[in-house]
Amino acid sequence: MKRYGLIGHPLSHTFSPAYFKIKFEQGNIDASYEAFDLEDLDNLEEFVNSKKLDGFNITLPYKKAMRRKCDVIDPLAKRVGAINTVKIIDGKWHGFNTDVLGFRKALKDQLGYKRAAAIVLGTGGASLAVKSALELMSIPYLVVSRNTRSGDLSYNGLTKRIFEQYNLLINTTPVGMAPNINDVPEVPFEFLTENHYVYDLVYNPVKTKFLELAEKQGANIQNGLEMLHQQAEESWKIWNK
Repeated sequence: MKRYGLIGHPLSHTFSPAYFKIKFEQGNIDASYEAFDLEDLDNLEEFVNSKKLDGFNITLPYKKAMRRKCDVIDPLAKRVGAINTVKIIDGKWHGFNTDVLGFRKALKDQLGYKRAAAIVLGTGGASLAVKSALELMSIPYLVVSRNTRSGDLSYNGLTKRIFEQYNLLINTTPVGMAPNINDVPEVPFEFLTENHYVYDLVYNPVKTKFLELAEKQGANIQNGLEMLHQQAEESWKIWNK
């Protein structure tokens, strides 16, 4: 049996084990996938060896930190600066980023061929993948951060004029994720219209308060569930090459 897993903290929100369980059952695949909630990565190598994993995914808050743990890093993951998939080959850890392709495919399904310019909320590992995907799609973007030193502007800098110029709003932060379902990024929702597309990488709950408030303004909304499925399939391809 092949053994895989997801490493992050916290993991009470994740749908990944359920997704792979169904995939393995439907495909009659002899493999397992577990969630491993680790408060730090101090003893990660020993932990992975003890579980005899063949590969694993990494989620928040460790996507950036995994760069220091891998022996080999795929060019795309190196460009992004974040790793969410590891394949173990002869004891060596090979790091990849499947979030980029996952987000790109999911966003294309929503936007089609409409022209877009994006406002990206957050500067973490997920934000790095989203920015890389936007660059591959030739979509210009602004990054919003609580600290303007790591972004193009702060949340207070989001004006009506900016929303008139940027029709795609993407939340890459964990704000609003279960169990903190009443939390919401501090954006001026009153500037959203039916011409806006609002994407939340959070998928639990299925409709976050962020998406709910955007929908009330007439905006088109999408959560991160399709991205999860797409990146999981890309991870599976990597593990089975």
